[in-house]
Amino acid sequence: MNILIINKNNLIWIDIHKKLNINTLNKEKLRYIGAVTGTFGYKGEMIVSETPSDITNIKSGSIIKIGFSPSFTKDYVLENHLKKNDSFIIKLKYIDSKELALSLKENGAYTDEINIISNDAESYFVDDLIGCKVIDKKIKNTIGIIKDVLNLPANDVWLVETEKGELPLPYIKDVVKRVDIENKRIEINLIDGLTDLIKNEKEKSEE
Repeated sequence: MNILIINKNNLIWIDIHKKLNINTLNKEKLRYIGAVTGTFGYKGEMIVSETPSDITNIKSGSIIKIGFSPSFTKDYVLENHLKKNDSFIIKLKYIDSKELALSLKENGAYTDEINIISNDAESYFVDDLIGCKVIDKKIKNTIGIIKDVLNLPANDVWLVETEKGELPLPYIKDVVKRVDIENKRIEINLIDGLTDLIKNEKEKSEE
């Protein structure tokens, strides 16, 4: 798809997909995520509906293939996603406006099966998590503030800034008990040994 940029002296056509690669993965490993049925907001987020029930999460940074069939797709990088019932709200790299998102409507979305996570965990936008207070559910004590999120193969890790240093908090059911994005509050079960993972600034600089 080409778009027209107008400045004072020139009309310039650019291809917004020039950095995106045509599908090269083995099609037998592709999983259908759903169909692009609409947009969400004005920054390029898209609604992907009809998601199979066993797909509960997708690794951020995964290649998402959009097209009318697995044989005719283009590759996009998944920046953010949020699971809502049987749908996903996804944000793809280079798709930064409602108009660009609408250009992909009614296409299918696919990804390699290795990118799919099947578990009971909810997923959240990284921007929504950053700044949330992390609270010990048992004693109601504030542990720290989430400052970053790492997308790792086994599970996401939320980096919590505490008074003693940085705590890598694994996003697993045994630890994270309640997430309240609206009130920027996360309650956790402070399991044995978790605080031993805290790294202070001096330790990080010596690594």
